[in-house]
Amino acid sequence: MAKIIVSNLNKDQIGILFEILNPGKVKYLSNMAIPFRHIVTDCNPDSLNYPEGWYYDNGVLTNKGNTTNGTTTKVTMVKKTVDFRLI
Repeated sequence: MAKIIVSNLNKDQIGILFEILNPGKVKYLSNMAIPFRHIVTDCNPDSLNYPEGWYYDNGVLTNKGNTTNGTTTKVTMVKKTVDFRLI
């Protein structure tokens, strides 16, 4: 069986996994037409569960410096109170 390297996941994959790891705390929103990908939460980032190789940094969920393929992925994390029409 192939090993999945979690630190190499793309935005959609990590968004879904992050939502699974934090049930009721975060929501992953994605719209390929815009393109629009955000993680919505009102929780303190320190209280969330992060997959191996991922962390919170300046408003984004990122894997910077932790990939095996050299690709850095960032997903913006916003508060529930954000008006998404302005993003």
